[in-house]
Amino acid sequence: MFVKQDFFLRPMTDKDLDIVHEWRNRDGVRQSMFNPQTIELENHTKWFKKTLSQLDVDYQILEYLGKPIGQANATNIDSVNNSCDWGFYLGEEDAKKGSGTVLGLLMLDYLFNHYQLEKVSTQILEKNLASLGLHKKLGFNDNGQIEKELSNKLKTNVLLMSLDNNTWDKKSLELSNQLFERTYCVYAR
Repeated sequence: MFVKQDFFLRPMTDKDLDIVHEWRNRDGVRQSMFNPQTIELENHTKWFKKTLSQLDVDYQILEYLGKPIGQANATNIDSVNNSCDWGFYLGEEDAKKGSGTVLGLLMLDYLFNHYQLEKVSTQILEKNLASLGLHKKLGFNDNGQIEKELSNKLKTNVLLMSLDNNTWDKKSLELSNQLFERTYCVYAR
């Protein structure tokens, strides 16, 4: 079990440029992306600056005991349909087991509450069984699959999944109880 206060989800800023670049180019992360190529720093910097200026995206960094360990994002944030797409990954290879679930829990809580979303959607490479399992654990439903061409011109099956706010309300409480130690306040009289 974790202590919830040991984790902190914060907006991605300019100071995260290098660490996110390093994470994104790690083999384990790259192979789970639609663009599995190594990203040069110049291209990453252009993407990073563009991303931080967009209004329909929200990138967050997860810290554990003050150290950045992962990134989560919402894209295509739609305030008319109250929906978005999302993705996430742990960048630190030595992150404590269960940290990916914590990242998912904190980011989804943030997205559903901050943006008052009704639905969060995602696309997962069929071969990414770890991500598929984690999304099922988070309460996502299977919405079928499509074939997609990756940036390296290879075609692959992509699983479509979504999570609605009603399912999340129940799942969030269940996961919080599983992941985090209960803390108690004692009041003196």
